[in-house]
Amino acid sequence: MAVVKASSNTFLIVTLATAFSIALYVCPRRRRLTAKFTNNAQQKYEQQLVDEDESALLTSHTDYVMVNQHELRIIEIPHHDRTVPLMVFIHGLGGQAAQWEHQLKHFSESYHVLAVDLVGCGYSEVVSDWSSYTASSLAEDVVQLITADDRYPVSRPLIMVGHSYGCSVATFACASDWIKNRLVGLVMISPKADLDKDQTKGQTFLPWIPDFMIENSRTKDRQGGLYSNSVERLLDADATEELRKSQLRWNLMSRTDVYKRMATGASFPTPEIYDRLTGTNILLIGGQEDKITPPSDMDIIKSRLPSMKSAPHVIPGVGHMSLVAKPHVVNDLIDVFLNTLKK
Repeated sequence: MAVVKASSNTFLIVTLATAFSIALYVCPRRRRLTAKFTNNAQQKYEQQLVDEDESALLTSHTDYVMVNQHELRIIEIPHHDRTVPLMVFIHGLGGQAAQWEHQLKHFSESYHVLAVDLVGCGYSEVVSDWSSYTASSLAEDVVQLITADDRYPVSRPLIMVGHSYGCSVATFACASDWIKNRLVGLVMISPKADLDKDQTKGQTFLPWIPDFMIENSRTKDRQGGLYSNSVERLLDADATEELRKSQLRWNLMSRTDVYKRMATGASFPTPEIYDRLTGTNILLIGGQEDKITPPSDMDIIKSRLPSMKSAPHVIPGVGHMSLVAKPHVVNDLIDVFLNTLKK
């Protein structure tokens, strides 16, 4: 009899649990309640990530400078030899200077290194006007940062490194008369060649979409935390938990209003702009698994650079964020490239 009683109790418990689960699923009020608990947990975890301190390397070399009437955060590690080239790092859309930490640490041994948070990104000042976020304006900020106030002598050679949309900004900057005469090398990591038709069309109505609607979409995109779509589309499947935390943190720090303005003002170098870089030493690096800017974009860019002889480098098994996912591979490729310039 005891066995039968236990079976009956088990059946009763399973039945009640099933009924409760069905009621919870069917009742909108209950669904909202569980969603609230889920969202609160997600928000708490996300806030903890955002509140985390940066590494000592980044914080100890952080400074703030006024450029074109807005304050930009820079990470700068000077070299004891003032004749070595200045190496400037430009992040992409939704990115920040902290993403270059591996490169800053590595290349500071041989170069004067400088990474910048573009306006509205990372810890730089957020401005409300739209014109400050166009590609030409961002490039002008980079040019002014390098050339204004004799901060970096004209005699100092320049190496520019960009990632993703930062490649576009870097290319526009390098094509300016102020920069190209002192430029010795340009490195483009996961560059994008052009906007497709849908993206171009999207720029016309993106300004009219309320921020809260985009924010809601981004919040849903982050559901799943370290393994959310927000993180997965940028990193490869075997990314470490620490790297996933960093990527989620960077995504969270990317403001919706800034992202919207920058995406609306995005543009990419034309063949005429690339013509201005004729004779410039250029290195192209991409990730084989990149879902944002596939390696084929590098082939398009190379076709617009007739003086470029070397083929693009495609890193196997890595996505869009090769600079943090495979930093040693990226750094080695850049080292080889820069060493050829010294010969």
